[in-house]
Amino acid sequence: MQWAHPIEQSLEQLDLVDHADDLKRDGLTIVPLSRTGFTMADVEVARQALLAAAYERTGHQFRIDETPCEEIQVKASPTARQRNAMTSEFDRLGANGYLVMVYMLQAHPIFRDLVTNPVVNTLHRFMLGDDFRLTTSNGFVKWAHPEGSWGKYYGLHCDSPLVEPANARFAANCNWFLTDCEADDGPLCYLPGTHRTGKHPQGNVTPELLAQVRPVEAEAGSLVIFDSTMWHGSWPRSKPGLRLTTHTQRRVPLLTPLSDFSGLGDELIEGSKDPEVMRMLCWR
Repeated sequence: MQWAHPIEQSLEQLDLVDHADDLKRDGLTIVPLSRTGFTMADVEVARQALLAAAYERTGHQFRIDETPCEEIQVKASPTARQRNAMTSEFDRLGANGYLVMVYMLQAHPIFRDLVTNPVVNTLHRFMLGDDFRLTTSNGFVKWAHPEGSWGKYYGLHCDSPLVEPANARFAANCNWFLTDCEADDGPLCYLPGTHRTGKHPQGNVTPELLAQVRPVEAEAGSLVIFDSTMWHGSWPRSKPGLRLTTHTQRRVPLLTPLSDFSGLGDELIEGSKDPEVMRMLCWR
């Protein structure tokens, strides 16, 4: 599609030059709520919509200040029609204290608004060029678990094919934090600068590197964007309650999406705040 302004001008207009510098240097940047164009009221809408989707898909009533103590099962959806509405057989419940929900675009219009946010797509333009597509639309619910998070290496990985050098710019990730995240909340974690190494973490995580892994600490409403080739994982949660996050990934169009957005209704796309961007993102 044709963007209104060159990327350099768009970065300046949206006051994102320093965030572009973060992405070049570290591979990750945190955009505070005040720069996103959203409000805490929007964050609360997204938070409640995510909790409602979690209840719809599991039958369990999650509460932000409570840690689930019963066994939770994801309801399997038998048809594509149901999957494209609210539930999905691709949702999954981790054994170490988290729920991943896919196809969140259909759950509530707020997730569509997060997808078309100009700050998100300007930073993705900076990383991927002017042409990219949406490949995921997920929701995460995480709580403390006796087995910890993703092991002693924090589940470090990069979202790129297992070939080296792993430095091709083909995908970028976006996380909206819907709850405050400090280290003991079990946030996303990352190893700064690893997007420039051209390597995968598998077999390359030394004790010295492991000591440099950082938790991403940010307030609710913050937007976290990072290069898919940067090593990232999940910090263990040690406090009661829940961490809520909504996640999307954008890819260059030569790669197939992780989720199929071809079934999205025209009303959902054309009713967005930026239908042209929405059409591009949804492979129209």
